[in-house]
Amino acid sequence: MKQKNDIYFNDVPKFGDLYLEETLFEDECPMLFVLRNKDSSKRFISVCCDFRKEQRWIISTTSVKAILDLLNDKITIRDIFTKPNESFIIAKWERGFENVKFKECNLSQIDEEDLPTGGIFFEADGEFDEYISFLELLKSESMYQIYLSIDYRNNDIYSEVYNTFESIFEAINYPVNVVESKYEKCRINFVNYNNASIA
Repeated sequence: MKQKNDIYFNDVPKFGDLYLEETLFEDECPMLFVLRNKDSSKRFISVCCDFRKEQRWIISTTSVKAILDLLNDKITIRDIFTKPNESFIIAKWERGFENVKFKECNLSQIDEEDLPTGGIFFEADGEFDEYISFLELLKSESMYQIYLSIDYRNNDIYSEVYNTFESIFEAINYPVNVVESKYEKCRINFVNYNNASIA
C-alpha cells in the first residue's frame, strides 16, 4: 500500500512524478485521493473508477481552495472533477503490463459513468481536521514558504538547518514559523506579521 509522500504515478505527461498527499477514501486501494507534484506547486485530485480486470483512474488538476471546499462540504465530490478549465488525464494499468499508461483528455471526453455520482458530499466528520489545517496554512496569503528537501525526522540535520535560517531571519526582524508536517518532508515558513520588515 502506498504511503504519504510515496510516488503514486511516474512520469505523468506535463507533470512528471506525482506523490500521494492524502487518501480520502479507500477500498482495497485508494479510491479518492490527493496528489502533488515534486515541488508541491500543483495539486491533483484522483478517483479510481475501475479496479476489476484493470485499474483506471481520472486525474485532474485542482487547487487548495477546491480541496478545502470539498472537505468542508461546499462542493460535491463530482463537482471537483467537473471544472472545465482543469487538465485531465486518464491513467490505466492492465494486468500483465508493468507500467501505467496515461492519456490526456478534456472533460467532455471522460465517460460519465467514470465520474463520481452527483449530489454526494464528502462529509468528512472530523477525521481530516489535521489535513484541513495544513491546507488552510498553505492557502494563507500572509505566508511565504520555503521548501527544503530534507527529512525533518533526521534531528541533527533539521536542527542545523532551522538554526541557520532562524539566525538569518531574526537579523531582519522576520519571524520564523516551523511546520513539521507528515504531508511534506520539511517545510519552514517565514510568516509576514504586520510588524515584520524585509528592508
